[in-house]
Amino acid sequence: MNSTLRPILEMYKLKFGFDQFYDKASLKLNSNSLIKSTLILAGENTSNSLLDPILIQIGDTRIDLPIWFGGIVESQIKVVVLGREPRHNHNRYNIERSGRNVFGTPFGIEFWSERNKYFRSFQSIISNPKIFTYFTDVVKHYNVNESKFKSDKEAKREFWRKAELDQDNLALLRFEINQINPDLIVGLGVDCNAFLEKHFSCSYYILKLNHPNARQDKRTGLNAWEKIDQELKNVIINSKLNGG
Repeated sequence: MNSTLRPILEMYKLKFGFDQFYDKASLKLNSNSLIKSTLILAGENTSNSLLDPILIQIGDTRIDLPIWFGGIVESQIKVVVLGREPRHNHNRYNIERSGRNVFGTPFGIEFWSERNKYFRSFQSIISNPKIFTYFTDVVKHYNVNESKFKSDKEAKREFWRKAELDQDNLALLRFEINQINPDLIVGLGVDCNAFLEKHFSCSYYILKLNHPNARQDKRTGLNAWEKIDQELKNVIINSKLNGG
């Protein structure tokens, strides 16, 4: 693993206590033919025994650990993509448990398909060998309640408190972004973009995008993922990839 990313994962491990997550994640992600050729992870273990099912329980904390595509050293442009917080609490998205912490990937990356809205949004950058793309969240933890509806409602209500008043959360996010030093930060959704504008716009270029699940744009007729793909291409075409 590159020395730039190692300190980030060490901080995540210190805070949340995962063990073999990247070994397990590598097995799942590399079984997806759409993404395995461009994915670079820390995992090396290939034992299928690592893939025992993990059941989510009320009172658990769901954490999405970072996933990245491409090589950070070889890249000509570095992109960090941020969602608001972990969301999924369906058992199929769980990769590892450590105590009450249950770990998965951002945006359920291992399940991306050609029809998946996230894949359609980012396929052009994750498949470009000149681009390093790093997926993570603003808020790192999501409380699992008795229903997904209640969990999601609490996550939305608590977003700003967790994002900027939880100093551990903000410190971890600042550390990983500063460590990567991206050329472009992509924020998904209104809350995420407002937070990034407040805390990171002085140091980094923020591309504010709608969430891939947003409604179709009535004016242009474009779906959210089409507009994301289009705007990313426009920004990157004008970037240092082409001498800009």
